[in-house]
Amino acid sequence: ETKEVLAFLTDESAGIRLEGVYKFDEEFKKEDSKILNTLIKILHQDSNANVKIATIDALLKFPSNEDVRVNLIKALENESTPLVQIKLIKSLSFLRENRAQKPLKDIINNKETYPIVKSNATLAMKQLKQ
Repeated sequence: ETKEVLAFLTDESAGIRLEGVYKFDEEFKKEDSKILNTLIKILHQDSNANVKIATIDALLKFPSNEDVRVNLIKALENESTPLVQIKLIKSLSFLRENRAQKPLKDIINNKETYPIVKSNATLAMKQLKQ
């Protein structure tokens, strides 16, 4: 079963990768390190925003996993697609992840950040400081 999900997650087609993420989301409640590592890789390397957003949802099933948390922060530091940035911002805010404050500050101070992303980052900063 793990092999099947991994095959989906590493497929060339974004549609099949997306299916793999949802398949994982529905079927796996336990942490499988191979699959988690593949999801983390997708989070950093996939070119499809929909695949990344679904991957973030799948990773949020493991809120206390340190690897998941660290990689969501790292993804926020490097992500440039507004929709994915917003999803990461909301996820890290939901996790009350204080280590996200630096990348949030960078997003707020970046002149090229979309206003909608900036306002989400500002709101998340406020929530994290409470």
